[in-house]
Amino acid sequence: LEQVPSSRSDVFGTKHLSVVEKRILMKFLSYCVSEQEEEILKHATDKSFRDFLRHEKLTDNLIHFVVHSIAMVSPDAGAALGLSQTKKFLESLGRYGSTPFLWSMYGSGELPQAFCRLC
Repeated sequence: LEQVPSSRSDVFGTKHLSVVEKRILMKFLSYCVSEQEEEILKHATDKSFRDFLRHEKLTDNLIHFVVHSIAMVSPDAGAALGLSQTKKFLESLGRYGSTPFLWSMYGSGELPQAFCRLC
């Protein structure tokens, strides 16, 4: 298992990316957070997410990180879906800790209990 570089400190601290790739990834992630989806997808509405990332000049290594670990979509998924998933991941960072994921702290018994309380 490898840690996914998603925050600024993670990106610049990882040894899995070259210096140039780190700069490209940070530029892309900042671009995703700062711009509206409609503005980004103006020229890529009919492309797959992989083709969109190639158009944004990401390397194959970066495409692998973004598609499988950040966006968590198929490489053949549409650019709109991949971009919305990427934005959701980035907006979830730091909300409940240093990761965008939630997990139970005191065992898995909390999960069924939480769903039962929803009913």
